Amino acid sequence: MPSTVSTSSRITTRLFHSPITLLAAQPSLLKEYQEELNILVPHMAIACAREINGTLGRDNLWITCSSGVEDGVPDFILSCAEDSRGNKLPIFIATPRSVTLTENADYLLPRLQALIQALVAEVNTARVFSVFAQALITRAFAQLWTEKTGIACEPDPYYSATYARCTRKTFRNRQFTVLGDTTYELRLAAEKDLEPLTDLGYDFALTSPPFEITREQALEEMRSLIAQKRIWVHTINRPGAQEEIASLVAVTRETVNVSAITKVYTNPRWRGKRCAERLVRHVTKILLSKPNKESVVLYVGHNNPARKVYQRVGFTGPGGEALCDDPTNAGHWLEIGFDRTRVELGLW
Repeated sequence: MPSTVSTSSRITTRLFHSPITLLAAQPSLLKEYQEELNILVPHMAIACAREINGTLGRDNLWITCSSGVEDGVPDFILSCAEDSRGNKLPIFIATPRSVTLTENADYLLPRLQALIQALVAEVNTARVFSVFAQALITRAFAQLWTEKTGIACEPDPYYSATYARCTRKTFRNRQFTVLGDTTYELRLAAEKDLEPLTDLGYDFALTSPPFEITREQALEEMRSLIAQKRIWVHTINRPGAQEEIASLVAVTRETVNVSAITKVYTNPRWRGKRCAERLVRHVTKILLSKPNKESVVLYVGHNNPARKVYQRVGFTGPGGEALCDDPTNAGHWLEIGFDRTRVELGLW
């Protein structure tokens, strides 16, 4: 059963170790707010399956924060959970509320304080190795967490990105010609791709410190993605040469209405030939062709040249604006880490 903590006359938090109980208590999360809560809801769905088969650990925790609004929807949801392979994930915080509310400190800070009060009473502070949310929320949470626990933030953010979305309306189709004397194929990855995908997955993780992985972890991840049909490849075939994988695209967070592209990587040997653009466009088109699919979303790191790729495919900011690196825009998301000498680093 979930536990309830009253933090003031208006603000209340509820703790859930059971994702099934949480989604039963808040069915609108799966119906009305799939995009706003995409960082959370797909993980909850996976956790539900693990709960049913008895493999979900008690360390998984979700906290809702509500303030008696008539719609009954939480103001914020915080997750302190694991992925399908048991890797501990960052603290994720998401909200169905508008930016005009969350950018108001009088609204934001008491609710984050309530979440922190509930979290610190339930988990070891070493578990909180980083937090990822809309930038304003992340910064406020990190400051409050440091004040509460004495654990300082790492000097540089782990990840600074722009939230991007593509719909049937914004999608830009395009035909590509053959690359000189080479041919290519855009397809779901198969078992035969495991070894080269492992190499690319390992190399990709090296670009995302501090979340580097071993080759064995890369192998496990790629084997799982292939089995679940969640990874696509752009292959290259040249006369007299073996087939090569030029680019990969993975989709690991998915609900009925929203799919999230979570990994895009191009083999350095094939950069500059628009391989990633071809594959992202191909995968996005497939996803948007599914019944009831409303959007495909992703995060693009600031100062990442891939931003132009996504724009050419049809990705925009949350309000339909052109993608940009402006840290003040509503689509700015941020991950801040905490002192690595005092936390146990997870992986995502």
